[in-house]
Amino acid sequence: MGITGILVWYFAIFKSEEEGAASCGDCFCIVGEGEVCPSEKPNSSYIEQLIDIYAQRQTIANPYELKCDPFTNPSSCQTKPPQDESLLQLGDTAVCAIHVVDPTAECQESSYNLKTYVSREEAEAAAGFVTHVGHCGVCSTLQDLSVYLQNPTLTTEGKFCSAKNTISIEGGAACYRNLGMTEGCAKVWADAEFNTFTECFTECFLQDITQDQPNNGPFPECKLNNCLQCDADKSVEILAKVAGRTMRRSGLLSPVARNCDEFAFIEHQRCPQTTPL
Repeated sequence: MGITGILVWYFAIFKSEEEGAASCGDCFCIVGEGEVCPSEKPNSSYIEQLIDIYAQRQTIANPYELKCDPFTNPSSCQTKPPQDESLLQLGDTAVCAIHVVDPTAECQESSYNLKTYVSREEAEAAAGFVTHVGHCGVCSTLQDLSVYLQNPTLTTEGKFCSAKNTISIEGGAACYRNLGMTEGCAKVWADAEFNTFTECFTECFLQDITQDQPNNGPFPECKLNNCLQCDADKSVEILAKVAGRTMRRSGLLSPVARNCDEFAFIEHQRCPQTTPL
């Protein structure tokens, strides 16, 4: 109880500050050796109307569900319906696309299906709108996208539901649901956060209580701090696999600078023109 009390106090007091989008030198991402900063810049200002439509009105017709913990049972825990292993192996070459069910329906009241394609080119040839790179998953819905858009610090440790997760995973999941996440997305975020709590306790909590660690180190390497690096090593791969949608896979900026080659350029649209599956 003593540790939990310290952590609740820590997250409530010292981890509540707002952070802007990260940068590495003059670039929004970390430029690799021999590379240059991308000339294309990500959109950082989506209008409230678009977020409201994603959150409240457009509904998913074929959602993914998650009833198990992919961190404690990585080999047997699958979504329902299960993700396609051959498409998962393509990593960020594969894409998750939206197909509106009824193109004649009002955009604000429409429903849509998700489908994973082997490439952006294949998705666009099938008249799907790419909503993120990587296989579709439990966070690929537009409702979850609205949460990401409203909470750009979601990927920073300790920003939202960590304190409740130290008490119970369900407490953390309820916190994420209160942000607006779908059931499956809230669950995998809570599972990932608890996994980071247990696997990275020293790096994320004991060290950071006594040291103010910026998310990234100095230019030009802009290395992740110890906590975020441990989180990347222990949790991010499974979270990205099951969630499908992440901030950088969706082309969204966050307070953590990542490698430029990890960032997807996607311009989210209020009413994308697609054909039904």
